[in-house]
Amino acid sequence: MFKYSVLLPIIAIILSIFRFIPILLIIGLLLGFITFYVNLRILKRNFIYVLAFIGVLYNSFALLNSYFILHESYKFQVLSTTVFTVLLYLSLAVLLYLIIMNIKEKVGKKNNL
Repeated sequence: MFKYSVLLPIIAIILSIFRFIPILLIIGLLLGFITFYVNLRILKRNFIYVLAFIGVLYNSFALLNSYFILHESYKFQVLSTTVFTVLLYLSLAVLLYLIIMNIKEKVGKKNNL
């Protein structure tokens, strides 16, 4: 399970490089969500994977938004921007939660010594 949590952000970022193929962007997002789920299940200390997930979300929605701008799909542009903003805030909230939990763990370990 841990091996997949390392590979999924890398695959998602590679897939999101293809700017004008929205199917690959959606696949990148799905891989990002799978990575996010795996990370919440198996780790609370490794921040690099959470940061990779935030990067996947940011990159995927930014590229999806630029695709909709180029094709003048304003309804989808508003939708993708809204979803991007909500998910970015959600991922930042999770990152803040993990930082707080890490600080609590360190303080708890110092008090036990």
